Amino acid sequence: MSEKYRLQKYLSLAGVTSRRNAELLIEEGRVKVNGRTVTEQGTTVTPGRSKVEVDGKAVFWNPERNTILLYKPVGTITTLDDPEGRPTVIDLLPKRLPRVVPVGRLDWDSEGLLLLTNDGELAHALTHPSRKIQKIYHVKLKGEVRDDSKPLLQLKEGVELDDGMIKPDRVAHLRFTGNHTWIEIELHSGKNRVIRRMCDAVGHDVLKLRRVGFAGLELGSLNPGEFRDLSAVEVDQLRNEGGLNYRDRPPVRSKPGVRGGNEKKASANKPLKRSSPRISKPAKEPRVTGPDAGDREAPKKSTRRPAAAAPSAKPTRRGKQAPPAGTDRPTSARGRNADSTEWTSSKPGKAAPGSRRGAGGRSAAPTGRASAPKSTNAGKRPTTQGRNNRGK
Repeated sequence: MSEKYRLQKYLSLAGVTSRRNAELLIEEGRVKVNGRTVTEQGTTVTPGRSKVEVDGKAVFWNPERNTILLYKPVGTITTLDDPEGRPTVIDLLPKRLPRVVPVGRLDWDSEGLLLLTNDGELAHALTHPSRKIQKIYHVKLKGEVRDDSKPLLQLKEGVELDDGMIKPDRVAHLRFTGNHTWIEIELHSGKNRVIRRMCDAVGHDVLKLRRVGFAGLELGSLNPGEFRDLSAVEVDQLRNEGGLNYRDRPPVRSKPGVRGGNEKKASANKPLKRSSPRISKPAKEPRVTGPDAGDREAPKKSTRRPAAAAPSAKPTRRGKQAPPAGTDRPTSARGRNADSTEWTSSKPGKAAPGSRRGAGGRSAAPTGRASAPKSTNAGKRPTTQGRNNRGK
């Protein structure tokens, strides 16, 4: 026979809201059981048989208990919801997980092992002061603190605080890194900020505080933000530490493997995909002119003014061919060299600028020296008036 649950407890275990807010939902008529609106607080439901709806959405809950071991990172609050909007340990868990609550607490600036569970009986047993649950911390102190030093001896003997005498179960020196010292403190007290207050009383500020053990469980190789489900054997161990009978343990919901931080870290280190590959265009080479332009590399662009032209006819600043040494420049209006092979006409019967034409419209062979321009009357027959005036 399946166990029955009160409706508000069922909604709380299903992760819909807290038990107190669930009572308000029932009073407002927003909850239905098997298609009927329920406003009475004493209504009971059976998981797997009763159909429960909140605002028209079905609510499912598995009676299996889930207990999680989380590596709480620095900068998170050990609570379900923070009114100031700071990140909580619940934000580190996937939304699909059942609603769980923290077992005990760790400060904002502390890190390490933290249990979360939806087994209320187990959470109460592990946090009750009478059970004296073992807790192990690694503490980082500034400077060198030797095993036989006075501060460490004071911690081993016990420290008087404002709320009473506190004596750890064990204090051990771990290592000295050159600038800092790591020590290990084991105690069963659950007082607020007890480790920091003890170290401050012996004259050392705590630089880092990490919880590595709780009720016989160890943090292991987890990284900050990672978590794993406890197995049925580990849950039985916790129930034994809390004074509970492991034979009365409800079914355990456990998924093997580490989750959380590993998946986020892998996606953060994964290279971004581009929509299209970035192809760099080759640089444009400067244009080279001249008869031997195809046989040599293009000259590098320079801001210097080129030197005087040499007989090798190197390209000038504008890419034009310089005249050979010892030649005169043409006297034409265009100022082009008559011997340059750059100025050739592409149309038949039309001479290039600055070139000489002979009879029949053909270009004369270059002589290496520019000739004076011919008269405009050359080759024309004299007029009658000119013949008559000859004798005068």
